[in-house]
Amino acid sequence: MSFSSRRLPTFGFALALFAFLLPFLSVSCAGVHVTMTGLQLATGSAPSELQSMGMTRSDWNSKNNGYSGDLFTLLALLATIGGLALSLAKGAAARWAGILLAGLSVVSLAASRANILTDAVKEGGGIATIQFEMGFWIAFLACGLSIAAYFVAQWDLPIWRREREREAVPVPATERV
Repeated sequence: MSFSSRRLPTFGFALALFAFLLPFLSVSCAGVHVTMTGLQLATGSAPSELQSMGMTRSDWNSKNNGYSGDLFTLLALLATIGGLALSLAKGAAARWAGILLAGLSVVSLAASRANILTDAVKEGGGIATIQFEMGFWIAFLACGLSIAAYFVAQWDLPIWRREREREAVPVPATERV
């Protein structure tokens, strides 16, 4: 079985995209605990704990003017989807665009984290506890993995080259045991 370093960016983007379905953010304030997935945070969809907050879905939408998502998280999600599509394409242009999109995802997630923490201090007066869950960290690290994987694939390390050459050389019938 051969190892294809060209599939590492695809794995990184797919893992990051999966991470958006996991818990991304937890907020605790005044005895109420709310957890949101990355997809909920990006699209502004209401968390499942609305009833414990004393709100209905229409209250949530009217309070947030129809969209309460984080734009940086949405940008990271879109860049991750684009990066996954480009990781399946061939060519130098697709590779460099994939690197840029992975970098945009990492920067957008970092900006999202900073934005959320700043808003929590500004609006909550520091009484809310914000915790970034494993989905956030998996997405962040997986996009970083995709950047590194593009460069590893670019270098085409000698050990992988030897393995491909070994598989490509047919063994003559006289040398078979």
